[in-house]
Amino acid sequence: MKRFFLSLAVVLVALTPAYAQVSVDDVATTNVKPEFETDVKSSDVDADFYSDAKRRADRIALRKERNTVDFSANLHGSLTAFSKYWQAAGDNTITILANVNFLHTYRRVSSPSTIPRLPSLVTTV
Repeated sequence: MKRFFLSLAVVLVALTPAYAQVSVDDVATTNVKPEFETDVKSSDVDADFYSDAKRRADRIALRKERNTVDFSANLHGSLTAFSKYWQAAGDNTITILANVNFLHTYRRVSSPSTIPRLPSLVTTV
């Protein structure tokens, strides 16, 4: 009986509408623009520079683009004839076929201008 009254009380509380009144006070704020200070001096940076690391990365990317390596292997076995107890006089035949395939493809670049070159360190007159 206690469970019935407890569940009835829970249902009545859950179904009873609740009302509330909320009032918001006006808060006066001032708009202040923040001021930032910096001690860092600005300087112009020349972006025309040579990077050996970038050249090597470009050459590796080009090499990976031109060279492809395909490797595949498979093994196939079958039992074509079998005598009951593997007797010496019986006809017992097992066939195993193994394949290993390796394919390397090298594709030449159509235009030699796409290959990154070292900058010329010696100027000719």
